[in-house]
Amino acid sequence: MSTLIIESDVSNEFITPDPLYNFLNEEFGPFDLDVASTKEISKCKRFISPETDALTVDWDGKNIWCNPPYQHPERRKPPELEYWMRKAVKEIKQNNCNSVTFLVPAKVDCVWFHEYTMAYASEIIFLKGRLSFKEYGSTKKGTARFANMVVRFEEYHTNISNFDNYKSPILSPRFGTLSKNQKSYQIDYVC
Repeated sequence: MSTLIIESDVSNEFITPDPLYNFLNEEFGPFDLDVASTKEISKCKRFISPETDALTVDWDGKNIWCNPPYQHPERRKPPELEYWMRKAVKEIKQNNCNSVTFLVPAKVDCVWFHEYTMAYASEIIFLKGRLSFKEYGSTKKGTARFANMVVRFEEYHTNISNFDNYKSPILSPRFGTLSKNQKSYQIDYVC
C-alpha cells in the first residue's frame, strides 16, 4: 500500500517513502498492482482503493505491492493484518498473482506473524532503524513508533501449495536486514 497507518491521533494516512519503495520495486518488481491505496498516492498505475476493498476482490496482477492499514479504521479494534496475510497466500494459491510484497510492522509477537508470515513467507527482511513517513497532503514527516519489515510471499514457495492442510513448515523463509547506506538501500541476508 502506498499509505502507512501508524499509531497517531491526528491522521491514519502516511506515504511510503519513495527511496524505499523504489529500491523494493527494483529488487522484487516491477510491481504492477497496489492493493491498498488511493489514486492520489498509489505507487503503481493500477491500484485497489479502500472503497473497492481489496480483501473482497481478486488481485489480478503479477507482482503485488501492499502497505496495508496498520490500524483498524475504528481504532479501538485490533488491526486486520492477519486478513491481509491470509488474502495474499490465497491469491497466490489461486494463481491470481505470482508474488506479494508487504511493508508491515515488525510485530513478531502477533498471531498473524506466526500463522502466516513464518508459515508461508518466502522472505522476511527486517528494516534497521525506524522509517520516516510523510503525511498525505502535508509537508510534515514523522517517524514510526515501531520497527518495520518487508514480507514476501511467492508462488514457488512450497508451503503455499500446502495452505489448506498446513501442519508444519516445509521450507523456512529467508531472513535478512535492510539498511540504508548514503541514500541507497542494501539487503543483507542472514540465511
